Amino acid sequence: MKLLEKLKDTAYDAEDLLEEYAIEDRRRSEEAENRTNKVRRVVTLLVTVTPVINRTQMPIKLKELSERLEGIKAEGHTFQLKEKVTNLMNEFEKQRETHSLVNISQVFGRDEEKEEIVSLLLSPQPQVGDGVEDDENEDVSVIPIVGMGGLGKTTLAKLVFNHELVQNHFDLGMWICVSYDFDITRLGNEIIERATRHNPSFSNVEELQRRLGETLSGKKFLLVLDDVWNEQPENWYKLRDLLLCGGRGSRIVVTTRSRKVASIMSKIQPHILKPLSEDGCCSLFCQRAFGNPTEEAAHPNLAPIGREIVKKCKGIPLPVTTLGGLLCFERSQHKWEFVKDSEMWNLDDKNENGILPALRLSYNHLKLHLKQCFAFCAIFPQDYEIKKELVIKLWMAHCFIPTKRGMELEDTGDEILDELVMRSFFQDVNVNVNIRKPTPFRKPERTTFRMHDLMHDLAHSVMENEYCVVHNGKSKDISPRIRYVSSNGLGILAASLPKAQMLRTYVMLEQVAFQFPCDVGVFKCLRALDFMRQDK
Repeated sequence: MKLLEKLKDTAYDAEDLLEEYAIEDRRRSEEAENRTNKVRRVVTLLVTVTPVINRTQMPIKLKELSERLEGIKAEGHTFQLKEKVTNLMNEFEKQRETHSLVNISQVFGRDEEKEEIVSLLLSPQPQVGDGVEDDENEDVSVIPIVGMGGLGKTTLAKLVFNHELVQNHFDLGMWICVSYDFDITRLGNEIIERATRHNPSFSNVEELQRRLGETLSGKKFLLVLDDVWNEQPENWYKLRDLLLCGGRGSRIVVTTRSRKVASIMSKIQPHILKPLSEDGCCSLFCQRAFGNPTEEAAHPNLAPIGREIVKKCKGIPLPVTTLGGLLCFERSQHKWEFVKDSEMWNLDDKNENGILPALRLSYNHLKLHLKQCFAFCAIFPQDYEIKKELVIKLWMAHCFIPTKRGMELEDTGDEILDELVMRSFFQDVNVNVNIRKPTPFRKPERTTFRMHDLMHDLAHSVMENEYCVVHNGKSKDISPRIRYVSSNGLGILAASLPKAQMLRTYVMLEQVAFQFPCDVGVFKCLRALDFMRQDK
């Protein structure tokens, strides 16, 4: 078994053991209270309470878990896990460093958005967002470009940066790849280096501020801050204050995956990057796969398969280029059909620059509870319309939502969902205000959302062997490691579900006549059982 799987299973078992202990402790407390009051609670008349765990079993189970954890720790040390992970992350960070050069002949379908951003850069004062007051005295405006990983934010910024009108309009042009390290000193030094072609290496912020003033004062500059992740306003304010010495009309273009980052850095309404058109994706794919965007006619047996592959990419350029590159030296129809019919996440195991590694950056940047809430949504099928109210209740059942003083868990769940939408993990949010018979206990609206197929693949790669989706009786066999199951029918479920002794969640995806296929009491770790009683 993989080391990570061992660690996950042990963590689950530890959590289950702690809950068993809490239940047994509560049972004993109630028994003691009943003896003191010489009365029994109504519930004990209706149900026979069986101890979840014998008091003599607790030390044995604790010792077993401790030994398992020590074994995992020793195995991790044997393979120098911490050092290897650190090295891999450093290598991947280096691979993600960007530059301003762009091959225009290999970019398709972004002309309209390019002209829109160019117009903002050249205009005297870009329009701020709705409800936000403009600052007439601010000489340096920030224009954010926002979109999920792999959508083409950096490419669009390159097109704008290298546009002839833009090059002629600004006195200085500087491109900085920011990534995770939003260090003021590093960024300030890099800005000076790009502007002067000399590396200053200032470590003193006062000296850095003086030199930036000399370099930028009175000059209309264009600065691109590519791939920004910083969500600490004070960090941005410190850098912004160093840049306000630029001439009026200076502009900063920011690319980021997070609307929160965009709102921190700018008053201007962010440019939300749209998926690439199907024609644009087809041209990009043909460029990578055939070497020419018009070459598909020369391959009549492969072109239709290529178009099906492009449709699976749903307008995201990264998988288009990755899969096109994968097939560029392959002319076997069988190989192309294999790619078309494969789950895209499987292809990334052999491609360190592929689809999932880029999306994993977004996932790795999340706080723990956000990771749990996002990955849990793998239990819903691709393109499924997920009900907000249901998923928040499921998050609550699994204790994924942290408590906040003065806030109900449902309200915190709303915040979590909004944050995942802002970070492009969820999309297509739809509020339906026409649900039937609103009552004081039922809000007169229903909110739904979806996950992009690539984000669903990402969630799947995180939860791979821990969940099972049964559609019309079709699924892989349910193993003992499965803890989350969703279904819209029975099929093989009745025979295999009892194998999942550690089952925590069972969700029906459709309103159907249904009888649970086995005794619920078999599942001692069950936290959520949903039979689709929500309003349609």
